[in-house]
Amino acid sequence: MSVRTLRQAVADAIKAAMPSLKACATHPGRFDAGELARLATRSPAIFVAVLGITDQSVQHDEVTGTLTFGAYALAGDSHVADRDAAALAMVDALALLVPGNRWGLAESVSNPERVRSENLYSGQVDRIGVSLWAVTWQQRMVIGQTMDAAALAALDLFATCDLQYPISDDAPVAEDAVQLPQED
Repeated sequence: MSVRTLRQAVADAIKAAMPSLKACATHPGRFDAGELARLATRSPAIFVAVLGITDQSVQHDEVTGTLTFGAYALAGDSHVADRDAAALAMVDALALLVPGNRWGLAESVSNPERVRSENLYSGQVDRIGVSLWAVTWQQRMVIGQTMDAAALAALDLFATCDLQYPISDDAPVAEDAVQLPQED
């Protein structure tokens, strides 16, 4: 299973467990101020990222690795709760959901370990009008099958780069397929 598919499975499981979220989606990584301001309208939300992979190994033709996941809880003020209370409610829910969860995946080799919640408050985050927390954990998972040289060559890696990115919250997702130059 690909890392992208594993990340999506974790996001789907969180969304199923927390249906009152306005958004629960995958994310490529950490946030900058501009992106937080753009995503603030989608709160309360949780964005799931894979922050890294360590300890990759091959056994019995399976590639496993320890994935570091981050679930970012983003909340703005609303008539229901202030942003701090809303973010903490999501952190509480994740604290109950993450430990022991294998996300319904046969590829999960271990339970989540080193589960940690961190307040990402700063003056800049406060000026944007949001509260941001990160719940991170490490989990050993099967990330793929080994391939021989002929199978790798047949993939024609990096010939095409498929991109999907939001232009704005109200617009559909833009998509590009870029043909990358190839050496002979």
